[in-house]
Amino acid sequence: MRPIARVSTAFLACLLVSVSLAGLSQPAQADPKFPLFWGNVTGATILAKPKVTVPVPKSTFGAVIDLADGSITGDIAVPDLTMKMKALNLLPITATIRLVPNGQTAGKVDLAAGKIQATTSFTIKVVRVVSDLTPKLNLVTAGCTASGPSTVPLYNTGPINLGGSTPLEGIYEVPSFKNCGILTLLLTHLISGPGNTLQINLAN
Repeated sequence: MRPIARVSTAFLACLLVSVSLAGLSQPAQADPKFPLFWGNVTGATILAKPKVTVPVPKSTFGAVIDLADGSITGDIAVPDLTMKMKALNLLPITATIRLVPNGQTAGKVDLAAGKIQATTSFTIKVVRVVSDLTPKLNLVTAGCTASGPSTVPLYNTGPINLGGSTPLEGIYEVPSFKNCGILTLLLTHLISGPGNTLQINLAN
C-alpha cells in the first residue's frame, strides 16, 4: 500500500471511530446529515413528439442527505439548453430553453438496496427561437413559457456511487405553451405532450 493510501485509510478509520463515539455522547435526536455536491452533471432530454435529443450542458447539484431516513434534498442548477430541429420538417430552427426550478429536488436513497428515487420539477421557458436563415431575429416574445410545470420522477439506472458517477432517468410531460406570440400554437404543436425522457448523470 502506498504511503498516501495508508494515511487516507488511517484517517478514515479515525473519523469513523470519532463519529461512533460522538453518537454515543449525543442525544438520539441528533440525526447525521451530510452535504453532497456533484459538479459535473450532464445528460440529455429526449423530446418524444419531434423526436429530438437536447443535450444537458455541464450542471451542478448540491444536496444534503439524512442518513437517519435516507432522505435527500437539494438544488440543481442547469444552464440554458440549445435545441435544434426542423419546424414542420422544413425550416431549421434553433431554440434556447431555460429550465426554471419549482422548489427543490427531493427523494430517498437506499444504499443497501442500491436504489435512488427522487422527484424534480421545473417550468420550461423558451428564451429564444431563431430561424437558421435569420439568426439575429428572435421569433418569440419575452414571456414565452410552458403553461405549467413539468414534474419528473427519477430513478437510478445503474449502481449508486455517491463519490463518483450515478445515472438517473425519468419520464415527464411538456404542457402547452403560452405568451409566445406568433409561435405559441406552433411550439405547442411541435413539443407539448407526454413521454419525454430526462437522462442525467451525477458525477463529481
